Amino acid sequence: MLNAQLKSFFIHCYSMNLQPNTITTYESKLKVFTSYLNNHTDIDEPSEITSETVREFLTFHRQRVSKNTIRQYYNVLNVFFRFLAKEKIIQDNIMENVYKPKVSKRQIRSFSNTEVNMILKHFDRNTFVGFRNYAIMITLFATGIRISELCGLQAVDIMFELNVINIIGKGDKQRKVPMSENLRKILLKYFKMRNEYIDEKQLYQSRYFFITKKATPMTRDNIEWLFIRIRQYYNLDVDRFSPHTFRHTFAKNYLLNGGDIFSLQRILGHNNLETTKQYISLNDREVKVQNDKYNPLDNQRWKYQ
Repeated sequence: MLNAQLKSFFIHCYSMNLQPNTITTYESKLKVFTSYLNNHTDIDEPSEITSETVREFLTFHRQRVSKNTIRQYYNVLNVFFRFLAKEKIIQDNIMENVYKPKVSKRQIRSFSNTEVNMILKHFDRNTFVGFRNYAIMITLFATGIRISELCGLQAVDIMFELNVINIIGKGDKQRKVPMSENLRKILLKYFKMRNEYIDEKQLYQSRYFFITKKATPMTRDNIEWLFIRIRQYYNLDVDRFSPHTFRHTFAKNYLLNGGDIFSLQRILGHNNLETTKQYISLNDREVKVQNDKYNPLDNQRWKYQ
């Protein structure tokens, strides 16, 4: 039904040089939408799609996916229909009459020390795949980068000589994330294993740093599946056991270890401090630990005059 319009849209996306993971997200969400139209409506032409159609689609999936996913559906459809309207493929942007779904604010979860150790010890580091998975988890834990940023890493982005990682973040904004000495050693070992694992032809073609057994780039789905398998293996009944949880874990531990919020903002690639502040959510035990470390009465660096 929307084949011609989708083709035009994705040609536009590629011409804009959008990140591969952004385009993959657009593809997956629009596929769900077109499937809904085919199975639940009599719509034959894009011009027949209305604001009410979109609202019914979002309502239909409300009990099937999370609120965050519903928001993603909305965001992708907003981009898609805005493009169609701008290109005069449809008369008006129907999304202007669809309110953005609300996402309830909740305390951001991070991994406990036990969970971090469980994840890092889960893989067989004697194999290429096992060590690659271990290196991926270590990178997420030690840098706080987004899963899309990790999947987009190319070999040239790992600047071993400078101890920094070049990150292309949201909106194609570039930043440099420091690479600790321990992370550097692990990534150097992985890079050596990677280059020994794939043949010369694949080595030339595989510019991405984290690759599959077939030397293709690791994708968001590949990495999310690793977390699903770990959760199933240990039969964990917890919320938010995902790659993004490592971003929260990095941020919280960075602050607990004495890091400041301003440098954290730069490392995470946030445009404003308010976004970074959402990661400052400590439980009672963590508040007590921080108080014991920094309370002015007990801190030995504090001297009354």
